[in-house]
Amino acid sequence: MEELLVVDVGQGLRLRGTFRPDEDSAPEDPTSVELRIRAPGTLIYDSYTTPELQHPSTGVYEFDLEVDRPGVWIGKWYGTGDINAARSFTFQALDAGM
Repeated sequence: MEELLVVDVGQGLRLRGTFRPDEDSAPEDPTSVELRIRAPGTLIYDSYTTPELQHPSTGVYEFDLEVDRPGVWIGKWYGTGDINAARSFTFQALDAGM
């Protein structure tokens, strides 16, 4: 089981999604990429697509998120087309005073 990442509210966090045909392959670009993020206390996912995401290298996409509230954040990277893949993530944000 992966350890839960803990960050402070107000901290910037770079999220990274890497897409591979399988675990042993080099990264490859999907035809399209989408990142969905749900902030704590909300039921709606914010959606970011390829034009809004950074693409520093083949198969690697990044998004800079400003963590603006405490609680558990939930997100998922989606790749479609040439590579169909999805990967979920969560992290905990704490008030700086805690």
